[in-house]
Amino acid sequence: QVVECEGRVLGKPGTLEKAILQLERMSGRSHRLITGMAVVHGSQIAQELVIHHMNMRNLTHAEIRRYVEADSPKDTAGAYKIEQRGVTLFDSIFGPDPSAIEGMPVMSLVRLLERLGFHEF
Repeated sequence: QVVECEGRVLGKPGTLEKAILQLERMSGRSHRLITGMAVVHGSQIAQELVIHHMNMRNLTHAEIRRYVEADSPKDTAGAYKIEQRGVTLFDSIFGPDPSAIEGMPVMSLVRLLERLGFHEF
């Protein structure tokens, strides 16, 4: 999973201060959250990219600091945890598989497994 904002790839920040900097960079802007997945079965490979368009609210430095202190998102792409308080950072989110934002893109996984011939889950 990676975040692309205005042509720049943002990885996991690693520290709380870097998380604040990432969120300040994305505040009031749109970015893409890109999740890649591949399933290998024997010699067959099925793969898919899941792209979500994330529209972040305009955030003050104080809002960002409070959020980072609450969720400690130093180990997440984009410096937010959508499954926790991170959802409050956004105006809107558009994409095909909401589970991909939190981690494993389950809807995509089902499609990939079906392509490989698995139909019972």
